[in-house]
Amino acid sequence: MNYDTSSRFDNKRFKEILKTYENSIKSNSSVYLDADEFIDIADFYNEQDCMEAAEQVIDIAYKQHPNDTDILIFISRSYAMKGQIDKAYEYLHRIADQSDREVYFLRFDLFAYKKRWKEANEVANEIAEREEYAFETLIDLVDAYCDQNKKEYAKKWLNELKNRYGEVCREDDRMLETLSNYYYVFNEPEKSLAFFKKLIDKHPYSVDYWVSQAQCYAHLDMLPQAEESIDYALAINDENPIVLELKGGFRMEQGDLEAAYDYFKRFERYTANKVNAWNYLKHVSLQLDRFEETIAYSNLIIQSPNASKEFKAVAYSDMALALAYEEKADEGIEYASKAIKLRPLEPDFRAVRGFLYLKLNDKDKAKENFIRAENMVKINTDKELNCLMLIATYCFDAHDYSEAIHYFTKVQTKYGDQNPGCNLFLAYCWYQKKDIPRFLHYLAMIQKYSPDIYEQLGSGNKLMDDPVFNESIDIMKRDIANKKLNLSDYLTKY
Repeated sequence: MNYDTSSRFDNKRFKEILKTYENSIKSNSSVYLDADEFIDIADFYNEQDCMEAAEQVIDIAYKQHPNDTDILIFISRSYAMKGQIDKAYEYLHRIADQSDREVYFLRFDLFAYKKRWKEANEVANEIAEREEYAFETLIDLVDAYCDQNKKEYAKKWLNELKNRYGEVCREDDRMLETLSNYYYVFNEPEKSLAFFKKLIDKHPYSVDYWVSQAQCYAHLDMLPQAEESIDYALAINDENPIVLELKGGFRMEQGDLEAAYDYFKRFERYTANKVNAWNYLKHVSLQLDRFEETIAYSNLIIQSPNASKEFKAVAYSDMALALAYEEKADEGIEYASKAIKLRPLEPDFRAVRGFLYLKLNDKDKAKENFIRAENMVKINTDKELNCLMLIATYCFDAHDYSEAIHYFTKVQTKYGDQNPGCNLFLAYCWYQKKDIPRFLHYLAMIQKYSPDIYEQLGSGNKLMDDPVFNESIDIMKRDIANKKLNLSDYLTKY
């Protein structure tokens, strides 16, 4: 688990340094900062997944402080994380003081990135011996192996720590953090949670610990408790971007899209990673049918030099969808094609382009794109379900009820247990095709297998935005209640 280090960046001094630096970037002017100040800014950007911004900071820092150990270590690690190990070693060898403890940990990391565990372990042993098995040193080694997801070695150093320091381990904050991290990384979130509760009892105003507790609860699929933890964090600091992002995510998971949108707008204000914020806002605005906003946020992502190829591809695709729903499918084709060009193996983008062709009444090209999408996911059952549901829904939205029936039936045949909603779509499609016996068959399936959905059907519900259909359901339900209609007669008819 990566701890939220936001408290380190909340102090007035850091905010002033950050503002000075960002103003220099905007005005294309130079600014002189100490090496450790540059490192803090880079860490701030990295925490918010602004890798390009972090690298820009370090490029400037390196020009001003070409021999600074911490900057050279930062550059070396950055290259290692990108898989450029030779470049990483090049910067390691430029460091004048090869005995610096952080240089030893860098060597450890470089061996770990290359899976050379024998050499990595030798470096770890050398660190422990040099520092005489100090408490903090052993904790650092446990954390280092947790970062590499190597349980056998992390456990070895954790046992060494407990054997040497015994009772000291029980209440020390750093030890509690390490234990919570250890159990979270190695998939024992219940134990991790217990240690975070201890830390929160000792430090109730720590945003870091509330965020980490929320992550534990989320890992345990205890979402109400996770969101409650985030609410406590918000009460402590309602400008923290990590907290706002998580809160927006929880609201989105619960289907409260208006609230999610509001939190993501606040996230946009305070985060350095604007692309990430725009991606959330684009996604939520599309679900809220705010298509002009979807297009605007998509354009911001597409035009941003900090957006990845993947983000830009999704932005092109979502822009195409928004244009389709605004009845501008002819414009949308261009953007769907750009998404496919960026990510040619992504089936969802083919499905979107198929939808656009359906809106243009070009059923041959629509079918060609749908078949391409299907063929891409035949060997990946996880993606196949999502792809088939997307195609079925797009056909439904384009009012091509025959094709929608074809795809919803495919989903029901292969994945029926996972998609009870298919019966509702099939009932509606057959209703639109005026095939009442088949409509009644699927209504009977809903009544038997999805009683919660059946209860919501009729006037006053939002399952189907069609007053005529909902009125027909009301009539059917009255006839069923008055025993004028027996749905069970239709249950096995097809």
